[in-house]
Amino acid sequence: MSAYDRTESRFRHTVHVKSQDAFTLRPEQLTIAHGALTGRRVLMLEPVTTFFRFMDLPPELRQMVYDLLLTEEDDVGISTYKIESEPRKLCRDSFRTRYRTEKIKWVQLKEVAASDPPSSLSSLLLLSKQVQQEAGTSFYANNTFRFESLTDMKFFLESIKDFRRFLRYIRLCVDGYTSTKARDTFQLLKDATSLRSFVVHHDTLCESRPRGRGYHRTSPEGFAKDCTELFNALHQALTAREDNIKRVTDILQIVEGHQQHRKCRHCEDSTSSHPLTCSQTHRCHINCDEVASHHDNLVADVKRLIMEALGIKE
Repeated sequence: MSAYDRTESRFRHTVHVKSQDAFTLRPEQLTIAHGALTGRRVLMLEPVTTFFRFMDLPPELRQMVYDLLLTEEDDVGISTYKIESEPRKLCRDSFRTRYRTEKIKWVQLKEVAASDPPSSLSSLLLLSKQVQQEAGTSFYANNTFRFESLTDMKFFLESIKDFRRFLRYIRLCVDGYTSTKARDTFQLLKDATSLRSFVVHHDTLCESRPRGRGYHRTSPEGFAKDCTELFNALHQALTAREDNIKRVTDILQIVEGHQQHRKCRHCEDSTSSHPLTCSQTHRCHINCDEVASHHDNLVADVKRLIMEALGIKE
């Protein structure tokens, strides 16, 4: 029912119109001239036809949109979760952090996942096969994917299927390293022939680090043996195309991880009465002044072993 507006001296009624398609209201009033509704005034919805389709943009512009929307500044941490009677699913690390922070019970996880709004990536991938291919290529090629479990990494590589060939940046920081899991995972990673950076933590490869329950590590020899087929595939891909990467082992980056170029508590405080010596307090059981050379030697050993396994001379 309209209400009289004393300020404007006219009747006013606000109408909210909803439609699946974009429209504008024609400003002029239309009056029905014939039929049972003669004399009635109507509102006319004018379809909007001035827009353009996203797919009508040139491929270069579409690619710019994908890159801006899907490229993240930080690593994309990948994990998995399993609900009883449900198949295992991929998720971001932030999803698992959320249920821990909000103290969500596992039995509620399914409802939480279902109620979450879709991400930009999942929304794009559902539009069409062409958009799925274009957006997926940008997402997997431009982001660094971080894994804290070989099981999660293997599940991820299996799930993305043909998109494996677009992966360029992988970071692996695991304590539960086993050769069986590593070989199965690296076998799938062979499809990532565009790989430009494969980061592994020093802690995973160092034999000097103490071993404990659930903290399985490998050795430079073991790691080189596990990833020989992977680097052989990458070497063939580099040879087949012109690339600024000179050697295939340049793709491998071994970072210090928890080990930093910092002094232990004993060496920081020269007046300390701490009974332990420097080498006993350091994570790799070495003196603080040997940390840099210890790490450099580990990197050199791993890369040398890979080159020897491939039969490539320096």
